Amino acid sequence: MSRLSALISAGTLIAAWSAGAGVAPAAAQEPVRLDPLLACREIDDAQARLACFDREAAALAGDGGAELVVVDVAEVEAVERDSFGLELPSLPRLSMSIFGVGAERGLEVAGADAEPDGDADSTPARGAAAEAEPADARVIARTEDGQIDQIALVVEEVRVRGYDTVLVDMANGQVWEVIEGRNIRRLERRVRPGTEAVIRRGALGSYLLQFEGQGPAYRVIRRD
Repeated sequence: MSRLSALISAGTLIAAWSAGAGVAPAAAQEPVRLDPLLACREIDDAQARLACFDREAAALAGDGGAELVVVDVAEVEAVERDSFGLELPSLPRLSMSIFGVGAERGLEVAGADAEPDGDADSTPARGAAAEAEPADARVIARTEDGQIDQIALVVEEVRVRGYDTVLVDMANGQVWEVIEGRNIRRLERRVRPGTEAVIRRGALGSYLLQFEGQGPAYRVIRRD
């Protein structure tokens, strides 16, 4: 998937601007909540209701120089989970505009039941959009700019290929290769199917994996 142009479904809706057919500048992708427009329906007085619709529609239209795209927050997060560890140039830009500093945008991206296991600048992501997360992949924390910082996956199988290639197949279809760590060839025997694998971002674009979120950290790269 080279870019995320539009995702339309019946969940939490956010409007985002994109200029023409290309990728819009980050400043032009600030999301606009549709809630104020939809709230106009609750006004009993017809004249006041029409004035509300006119006002909110004008606010959405802006200067008319961009294309309005409606996206579903849960759908965007599902794409993020599936693509975590891959290089998708357009996705982080959309993710940052939707999830970055979520509290200021009225998004429920934090909850008391999530504890980040990483740097202090990451934010737990257990809110309305996360309720639809599958059991085999869940977002644990996000960075301040909205990118997924930590994700928990379920191990389906650990395979050793050749002399030193160790692959971890996840239940959601992702495949990660363990490229550095202690006794990595023994993981095939030690890690059982159903084990939770917590993967977090490391320095310089690297990724670190811990089984059950504890113990030694293994440096990994996404293969599929």
